[in-house]
Amino acid sequence: MAKPKAKKTRAVVNINSHGSRWILSIDPHMRSMAWAVIDYDTGAPVKSGTDKLPASYSIPELCKEWGGWYYDHFTTLERVTVQLVVVEIPDHVRRGINATSIIKQSISVGALLVSFDRRCIEVVMPREWKGRAKKDATDAEAERVLHALSSNIVMTQHETDAYMMGRWAIANFVFEEK
Repeated sequence: MAKPKAKKTRAVVNINSHGSRWILSIDPHMRSMAWAVIDYDTGAPVKSGTDKLPASYSIPELCKEWGGWYYDHFTTLERVTVQLVVVEIPDHVRRGINATSIIKQSISVGALLVSFDRRCIEVVMPREWKGRAKKDATDAEAERVLHALSSNIVMTQHETDAYMMGRWAIANFVFEEK
């Protein structure tokens, strides 16, 4: 994982009655999205998942589905508990990927982001949160962290990326109550 720089201060918009603060981190793709919720104070995973949409969906259908995703997956209390949403954006394009795919992914991510309070969104590039580490190094670090936390949550590789991005956010953002 990349070494933390000076922490950015985030004002906490709401503290719920039980005082929990969560980070929602998202590894988006055009038709699928891996996500993880991390407890800011303990670093423990709260829940994670991967959601997929049919390949046949048009851009308006993608926008409708991703635009309502947050409200469909989280209760009101959970939405108040999420203090920061961290979304990964690609910092390079592999050969063979056409411009239309990149545009469609951008539109999908934009539709997703409209669900969140703009004050709680951070967009990060992979190299920003994991440095130049390869997938197997990120996975090994995640395994060590999850084992140390005695977590029984099983995650896919993309969900593990989302979780580790959230852990990076804990090291790089400090919350202050308003």
